[in-house]
Amino acid sequence: YYFHILNSNSFHSIQLIVFSVIVWAFWQMLNSFCKSIWQYVLVFISVLILSFISISLNQLLVIILGAVFGLVMAKFSSPFRENKPASNSSTIHSSYIRPRHAPYWFIAFLLPFFLIPLLVKSGSWPELAFFADFYQTGSLVFGGGHVILPLLHQDFVATNLLSPQSFDLGYAFAQLMPGPLFSFASYVGALLPWTGSSWINALLATCAIFLPSFFLIFATLPYWSWLMQQRIIFQAVSGINAAVVGLLLYLLIDLSQAYFRSWSDLVFVIVMILLLRSKLPVWFSLIAGFILYQSYLNVVSF
Repeated sequence: YYFHILNSNSFHSIQLIVFSVIVWAFWQMLNSFCKSIWQYVLVFISVLILSFISISLNQLLVIILGAVFGLVMAKFSSPFRENKPASNSSTIHSSYIRPRHAPYWFIAFLLPFFLIPLLVKSGSWPELAFFADFYQTGSLVFGGGHVILPLLHQDFVATNLLSPQSFDLGYAFAQLMPGPLFSFASYVGALLPWTGSSWINALLATCAIFLPSFFLIFATLPYWSWLMQQRIIFQAVSGINAAVVGLLLYLLIDLSQAYFRSWSDLVFVIVMILLLRSKLPVWFSLIAGFILYQSYLNVVSF
């Protein structure tokens, strides 16, 4: 319905707003996760890998590389400071999840990575291919919800299952909604050629992208205090966080080539970033930016 009431200028404004939000998210993640020179180098290497290695698992490769890179650099980094757990943390953990059940939850987390591809290749459940894509995306999110953008973009936009315009429009709407950015997966699922009902598609996509988080919570919560004190885990996550910043930067480079038409587009993106940086509500900044630039484009076109 929305595609019939929005013209090309409207779509272009939405694309630039989406680009601005991703730039702002990238800048926040860069400042939060990149504290050392090796992390900036890893961001650059991640972009190079994504640019020159065109395989379906290149994003997974980048995340694994980030973990390995972080472990290697652990030898040259400053001493690790242990996080002392809260005094009542063990009570909280044992009250809800028993430690002996944790391995079973971790097995449940791993099984879909092996079982679903087998079922899809056998031809028994070809519809599970989309479920696997969302499940993998939910499993690879590190550092923030915006990481799902490059993952979903590669799975569905790069494969022509979803148009770039539909992807951008849904992301813009997701920014106006309360709650986690994972809700964007519900929108994406509803548009896929999955089942005969868009509502069922949205429900399946939502379950698939949230499911690995629940499995991991149940698997790790009894040992959370111990895990947070392990240097090897801390360094691996530090590398992964830098790698996913590279994922987001690569997406920005890719989108900039398609979105920017004139110098006014760049000016508008800068203005939008300043609005997002201000204390104004995000929804107000997005709507105000859209109305202003849409008016400008209509005047120029006229």
